[in-house]
Amino acid sequence: MSVAIAAGAPLANPVTLAAMKADPALRALAMLRQSRLSVSPVGVDEWQAIMALA
Repeated sequence: MSVAIAAGAPLANPVTLAAMKADPALRALAMLRQSRLSVSPVGVDEWQAIMALA
């Protein structure tokens, strides 16, 4: 299965890898624990936490 995505708007602040790793809400995020980032799922709660960092 594949999903088509497109950027909606630029983020006010870049979300760094360090910021994502430091956020307790993203502790279980697969992309922070696996090497294959292109196939890592991101849940709704995780997405909202990432957007809150932006």
